[in-house]
Amino acid sequence: MRMIRDMFSIYIVLVMLGIGLYMVFIQSTDLTHAARLNKEGSFAKIVGWFYIAVSIIGFVIIGM
Repeated sequence: MRMIRDMFSIYIVLVMLGIGLYMVFIQSTDLTHAARLNKEGSFAKIVGWFYIAVSIIGFVIIGM
């Protein structure tokens, strides 16, 4: 468990959270509205939610 906890640094988790928030709220809307790329926008939103989920899991692991 210690090895998994060491893999999640607070800086890595914060960067992943920032990337996920950017992809979900800014990039996906820009792709769908400005560039008319609906499939790419939905894919960016799914990947962004994945990044957010992994960062939340990282916060939980760091807090243990």
